[in-house]
Order: sequence, then structure tokens, then C-alpha cells
Amino acid sequence: MAAIARAGKGLNRAVDLAKKFDFTLDIAGGSRWKLLGRSKTRREGVFFKSLSVRYRFHGMVDGQDKLRLLGESKAFLNPISWEEPFGMAQVEAMLCGTPVLTTPRGALV
Repeated sequence: MAAIARAGKGLNRAVDLAKKFDFTLDIAGGSRWKLLGRSKTRREGVFFKSLSVRYRFHGMVDGQDKLRLLGESKAFLNPISWEEPFGMAQVEAMLCGTPVLTTPRGALV
């Protein structure tokens, strides 16, 4: 599972990793169509890469839907590229017993 709240969340990297290592990626937060409005994401073709059945967009999730999605995930993929001051989504994943795979950036270093 990956989140797309902002460009620095690493969605492009997550999409590339899912393709390279052949796994299905659940994507939550926002909508696929919002990817077209982000110039870097648009340049890198994330919108078009994400049209594969390998990627499942859930949009914004909260409450029981978020807990279910996090709890059923094998891991929470978080390849961020910015110094995130606090990783609430990562903490929520860990509280659900889901391992977090991240880069050495921000609060979870």
C-alpha cells in the first residue's frame, strides 16, 4: 500500500518498485486523476503507469476502511523523498501490525 497525499510521498518510486518486483500495489489518498495535475508526476508518466491492473486506487480512506486496508496489507510502502516531520500514516500502519518499508528520510530515520 502507498499514499499519494503529496509528490514527495514517492508514488512514482512505489509504482516502479511494484512493476520491477512484480507485486500488486494498493494506493490510497486522493484520486488517480489528480496525478495529471502534478507536473513532475505527469512528466514521469505515473498516471499512465498506474492504469495497469497491478495498481488498485482506493481514493481517500478513513475509519474502518483504512484499518482494514492497512491491516490486510503485507507492508506499507513509503519511499518518501522529503524530510517528513512526522509520519502519521506509517504509525497507523505499525499500529495495525503492518511492517513499514521506507527510505532513510524524515521522522522515521
